[in-house]
Amino acid sequence: MYPRNVTCYWTIRQKEVPTSKHAMIAVSQENQHKALVKRSIASFNKTSRSIRAWSDCTGERDHLIFYDGSSTNDPVLAKYCGGDWLPRVVSRGPEMLVAFHSSPFSAPLQQGIPNRGFELDVDILFTDSDSFDFAQGTKNLCEFHINASNPDDVLFSRRGRMGRIVSPRHTLPPNTTCTYHFHGYPGDLIWLSFTSYNLQILQQAIHDNNTLGRHPHGKL
Repeated sequence: MYPRNVTCYWTIRQKEVPTSKHAMIAVSQENQHKALVKRSIASFNKTSRSIRAWSDCTGERDHLIFYDGSSTNDPVLAKYCGGDWLPRVVSRGPEMLVAFHSSPFSAPLQQGIPNRGFELDVDILFTDSDSFDFAQGTKNLCEFHINASNPDDVLFSRRGRMGRIVSPRHTLPPNTTCTYHFHGYPGDLIWLSFTSYNLQILQQAIHDNNTLGRHPHGKL
């Protein structure tokens, strides 16, 4: 049993990245018995699968914080304090800091609940370094620059001067705005069409508490 009011840090880092690739860290836990974060008040009469995150993580609860980098000064991706599972949290780059803090007011686990703590599954995601799967630049910005191919190259392309962009594969901190800049040649016209558009509804996220970080699922 760990003591009250302590903080532990784990730095997850992918040291070797293949040439022309970009690495991202993904942590998750689908098994309820491996996502035990101690809380002072037990939950009874549960009727649905749920998690406790963000504003639910008051001072009376132990909690995990996931940072988008190796420092506590980096943006916070998610704050988690228990539930039936931990949805996937993905960093923008090859480093993620996980901080665990135990409450100064926590009580021992309730009788009958095994004292196992939590366990996180870690995956390394690789994507092309020049892809639009991740936001480049500083961590406080989410910007993408899409440059048009040379008009002469259309003769050698099966699809012409066309392409597809998708939302970032990594978790976005709260209150993040992503901006896409399209750069064409003089005289070009840019046409956009949505093949899929699926964004989380804020009101639903508030009620079911199933939202950690933001994973927009739209496609253009």
